[in-house]
Amino acid sequence: MKNNCRRNSFILGLDLGTNSLGWSLVDPKEEEIVAMGCRIFSPAVTGDIDSGKEESNAATRREARQIRRQLWRRRRRKKKLFLLLQRSGLLPSGPSQTGELRHQIIEKLDTNIKILLKDKGYENVDHLLPYLLRKNGVTEKLSLLELGRALYHLGQRRGFESNRKQQNDDQSGVVREQIAGLRLELKDSGCRTLGQYFASLDPEKVRIRERYTHRSMYKEEFNLIWNTQAEFYPEALTGGLREEIYHALFFQRKLKNQKYLV
Repeated sequence: MKNNCRRNSFILGLDLGTNSLGWSLVDPKEEEIVAMGCRIFSPAVTGDIDSGKEESNAATRREARQIRRQLWRRRRRKKKLFLLLQRSGLLPSGPSQTGELRHQIIEKLDTNIKILLKDKGYENVDHLLPYLLRKNGVTEKLSLLELGRALYHLGQRRGFESNRKQQNDDQSGVVREQIAGLRLELKDSGCRTLGQYFASLDPEKVRIRERYTHRSMYKEEFNLIWNTQAEFYPEALTGGLREEIYHALFFQRKLKNQKYLV
């Protein structure tokens, strides 16, 4: 069957811009515009684009996702460390499948250790308990449970360590400045470790928590505590166990290679 429908020839004109697309459809025979329109794109960034201070609209979602991942990894790391210390006899036995159960075990252990330290004449035990154990662990024999509590505290406060090659933003500058100031305080105090220094402070006069610390400080302290306690417990504190605990404490996932996005 022969198609007698006449096909008109139209001309499509496009105006492609960085933020918009304009178009028009022209009938050259009738010399008229058949249709036209314009589509303005929503900007993919916010901020001052001209000055180079723009930010992706996805930045807020990305930051929230990053925080969720960091919290999840922290919980997973603490659980792994807890179970390792428990399995090695460095923390009390008991059900520890959930964070609440693990917290109950730590609370009960802390209560028992506080009683012992108070009987020995220690002050501010309620505020300084983990730091006192870390302090004593460098110079004297701890019980295995006291050692486990000190090591678990290192895992809870393991310090800052960037896995980025460059840190040029203002926040990283503040972190480096405060860490340098803390190193100077530590040196002036004559203390060998961070735990010793914090244990020497009066918690009612000086804030101990919410300070920027560096991962290397905790690594040095771990080595000193472990070497001291290994002399008292050579059979329990083996080289293999040391490597396992060290990895559980300080392992940090490397950044993924993003070259394919460039």
